[in-house]
Amino acid sequence: MKTEETRQRPIGIKVLAILYWSVALLGFFFEMFIIPFFAVGRAGAGPLDFEGMLFLYFSLVSVFGFPIPLTIVAWGLWSGRRWARSGTVALSLVNLAFVWFACAYGFWGGIHNADFISFLLFDTLIQLAIIYYMFTPTAKHYLRQPSRAGTDRKAYQMFKTT
Repeated sequence: MKTEETRQRPIGIKVLAILYWSVALLGFFFEMFIIPFFAVGRAGAGPLDFEGMLFLYFSLVSVFGFPIPLTIVAWGLWSGRRWARSGTVALSLVNLAFVWFACAYGFWGGIHNADFISFLLFDTLIQLAIIYYMFTPTAKHYLRQPSRAGTDRKAYQMFKTT
């Protein structure tokens, strides 16, 4: 007889985990196939200027910065780990910082079209919605519960009884 209650994964957590896994998969695809083509194209351009250094920096960030943490946080969301909520909020804040930096760089570089501004607003609204959802009672309750019957459960019960 099972004494542990079964947990129902909220639909928002499912959607976020699948979204993060798909973005991580696209990031891995981008780093394996797209970045090398751009790097080869820039290799014959001579010494790296400011834009070349910026491209190299963002290439390395996209390779090591986003796909791996997105995969880890997606797994944490899917399995109901307690740290997944703070990881999701942190990734959303980092994404917001990168988008606003790209916006400032784009405006500084002379990009003033409506597509760029709509992308900025759309991504900002999505990230703010993710942060808001992580603080709803549904997400808080699901991600605060012990995730398995191992050490998390024992530590939870010891803390609960004291």
